[in-house]
Amino acid sequence: MKRKFHLMLTLLLALTLLIGNLGCRLFSQLPPDPRIPYTGDRAELYTVAAYTMPEERKYAVNIEPIETDSFGRVLFRYNSLYTWSDEMFFDFIPDEPNAKSNKVSAYLILQKSDGQNAYYYDTICCRPYETSVGIKEEQITALKQANDWEQPMREEKLVSRPITNPGNSQRWDNYNEPEIPWEDISKTVYDVLHCDPNLVKVDFGTIDKDASGHLLWIIMIQDKKEPQNTVSYFAITDESGYASDENSFLKVSSLDYIDDLKQLKIRNHWAFTNQR
Repeated sequence: MKRKFHLMLTLLLALTLLIGNLGCRLFSQLPPDPRIPYTGDRAELYTVAAYTMPEERKYAVNIEPIETDSFGRVLFRYNSLYTWSDEMFFDFIPDEPNAKSNKVSAYLILQKSDGQNAYYYDTICCRPYETSVGIKEEQITALKQANDWEQPMREEKLVSRPITNPGNSQRWDNYNEPEIPWEDISKTVYDVLHCDPNLVKVDFGTIDKDASGHLLWIIMIQDKKEPQNTVSYFAITDESGYASDENSFLKVSSLDYIDDLKQLKIRNHWAFTNQR
C-alpha cells in the first residue's frame, strides 16, 4: 500500500513539474497550430485574423463577411471568444466568471486570395474593439481608406500568409518545422525589462514572422503575489528570440494599439511585404 502511495505521489509530482515547465509555453500556439488545421468557413479570412490578432488560437471564432469592393477586397468582422481588460491585455481563458473583461472583436480587410495564400496589408488591415462597446462608422471608413478600398490593387503593398486549412496548415510561410526559441525570448524579457523571475511570471506567444526572420511576440508579465497586476507588451526579436533594448518592446493597455504597433515594426525594420 505504501509503495502504491509513493508511486502515485511520484507521478503527481512529475506531472506538476511538467505543467510548471510548460507554463510559459501554453500560450504558444500562435498563429494557427499546424497540428490542428482550421476547418471552418472562409479560411482565407480567418488566416488574416490569425496572423494579426494577438490571442490564442482555438478556432472557435465567428467570421462574418460584411462587404466586398469592386476589386474583390473583403471587409469582415472577427468575433473572438477571448477577452480583454485593463489588467490583462488578452485573457487566455474565455468567459471566466467574475472577470472584469470584455469580449474582443475586430474589423479586418482581406485584399485578395488565390486559394493557397491570403493577401493583406500588414498591421493596418485590422481595427480591434470591445464587442460590448462597438465600433464607430468613421473608424470603419478610416480602415477602408487605409486599405485602398475601391482603389486598384496595389500588389507592392501586399503581404501574404498560407491559408490555414487541412491542405496547408504550416504555421509560417518560410518554415518547414518551426522552432520557437523559448529559452532565448525568456532571457530577453528578463534582461531587457529587468524582470525578477522570482517575483513575476512571464507568458508569451508568437504572432507572426516576417520575410526577414523577425518574430512578433505578445508578452504578459504577471506579479506572482498579486496576479491582477499584469503588464502586456508587443515585442519584436530576431529569429533567435534576441532583442538588445527596450526599443523592441511596446507596452499596451488598450485595444487602440494599431498605430503604435506599426511604429514598433518600423523601428525594428519589420518587412511589411513579402520582400526582405
